[in-house]
Amino acid sequence: MPVDKFGRRRRFSTMHVHRTTSVNKSEDFMLNIGSDINRSMGCVDLTTGKTFTLNLGDATNKIVQTKDQSTDIFTSQGLELMDSDNEPIFKFNIDGQNTMYKDLDCQQKAIKNLPHPIESRDAVTKAYLTQYVHLHRESRKAEGTIPDEPLTNIVLLRYNPRRSPTMLSMHVEQETGLWINVSCGYFAEHWKNFQLFIKDNCFMCRFTNITGGPWTRRFILKYVVFMHR
Repeated sequence: MPVDKFGRRRRFSTMHVHRTTSVNKSEDFMLNIGSDINRSMGCVDLTTGKTFTLNLGDATNKIVQTKDQSTDIFTSQGLELMDSDNEPIFKFNIDGQNTMYKDLDCQQKAIKNLPHPIESRDAVTKAYLTQYVHLHRESRKAEGTIPDEPLTNIVLLRYNPRRSPTMLSMHVEQETGLWINVSCGYFAEHWKNFQLFIKDNCFMCRFTNITGGPWTRRFILKYVVFMHR
């Protein structure tokens, strides 16, 4: 039997027109939870081929559920999600330009199938970035000689900061025709505390001691620069 907004049982005056039931009621319709754990309202006996529709103001704004299909929400002026303080969270606009008002925490989940960026603040995909780097980088190398005494801040290469250089490798000639990568353990045994670093738009190195001699060594530094266009 129907209940009023205070949970009291009472009969509503109804009229039947073309199998449509209307409730003549001028007050808000509320369901009191009372001592129950849950209060349900809606349709729970849909069968194949049948649909349950909840209209919101008119026939163009509605929530539609068809048996064994996804729930559809239709709106003529967009759909806006609000928090309990009446602040907007997200708005689906009918023109396709949806608006987010709060941060989105993806919980380490991926955002898939992004288009190529057009505006300066558009996000980019890994594929686009890989292609961009491939097309806009240039491999280079520098050659020179490291002095024959331990020094700090030895300049190996000066560069234009607009080129965004990235070091790939550095080899030092240990003996005539024998080049050693500075990252290997054998090199570290001879060049004590050798360090490569970037400072003041320069590739630089420092070391404290070299066993054996002569100490002067040629070097080859390989790096890439990114061409800003």
